[in-house]
Amino acid sequence: MEIIQNLFYSVRFWLFKKYCKRVDFSTRKLVFSDDFKTLDNFNVKDGEFYNDNDVYFSKDAVSLTSEGVKIVCYKDIATRETYQGKRTTNWTTGMINSYDKFLYPMGIWVITAKICDSWPAIWLLKKDRNEPGYTRGQITPEIDIMEVMLLGNKNVVRHTVHYGYAELIYRKFGIGKNIFKCDNDWHEFAVELLPNGYNFYVDDIKTANFISKDPEFVTTYPNYLLLNNAAHPENSKNTEFIIKSVKVYEN
Repeated sequence: MEIIQNLFYSVRFWLFKKYCKRVDFSTRKLVFSDDFKTLDNFNVKDGEFYNDNDVYFSKDAVSLTSEGVKIVCYKDIATRETYQGKRTTNWTTGMINSYDKFLYPMGIWVITAKICDSWPAIWLLKKDRNEPGYTRGQITPEIDIMEVMLLGNKNVVRHTVHYGYAELIYRKFGIGKNIFKCDNDWHEFAVELLPNGYNFYVDDIKTANFISKDPEFVTTYPNYLLLNNAAHPENSKNTEFIIKSVKVYEN
């Protein structure tokens, strides 16, 4: 069954690329652009655990290269203490985000990246989830533009939207779609935020459309961008996630 599923994802994406109409966002007004000559537009996480995952964020896992910003993930068994407590983790990696640097309420977010066979992610969050006095609409949704998820023993590229306020975990519903088996290659990932949903794209081809009447499915509070690598518990190899550029356009 797993082999058939992965073959289905690969064939479907090949058909998308061969026959589907491509979109051109370059005609829209550009409001933000970064090709990672520096990290001035981003914060680099350092000395922090990745929520409850078996992963530790270090600034040493993030570096600038001729191809863009590289975020490595590597086996590193160590016991550390942070503001989150003390624990032992097996993996060290990095995260950068535009929190307090660049936020935008809607728009079209386009990221060019070389994915890897681990747990890289490109996602949007609301800044106010981390600040006192927030309201429900300032918390969700979480928009996963690209996330490589483990399916059986293969990694699959996926789009997901998590929404619906929950007191302890900040979101309780999710809608997603598997797109293709991870190929460790360069792709352009994009999401278009709409009044009632989202259009997702890979390599200028629409790969998913999520629509909902739930008032918490789309909110107009500003989003910030997060880019990180990580490791699923079942992973057993070091990886490199490279992000070449980020562009944000008006709808």
